Amino acid sequence: MPSVPFVNVINGLAGTPVCGWSLCGVTSNDRYVVCAEKHELVSKQQSLGRADAT
Repeated sequence: MPSVPFVNVINGLAGTPVCGWSLCGVTSNDRYVVCAEKHELVSKQQSLGRADAT
């Protein structure tokens, strides 16, 4: 992939891209997981209020 001088970040609906390609997504801390993976991660995640979290 060739280098580019900048990347344009558009929040909201961008419509049809004016370039050769576009990357669409959602701003989220869970951006790289699907629903099943999210449920599995949450089931194993330690709670914030635990005594050893200080």
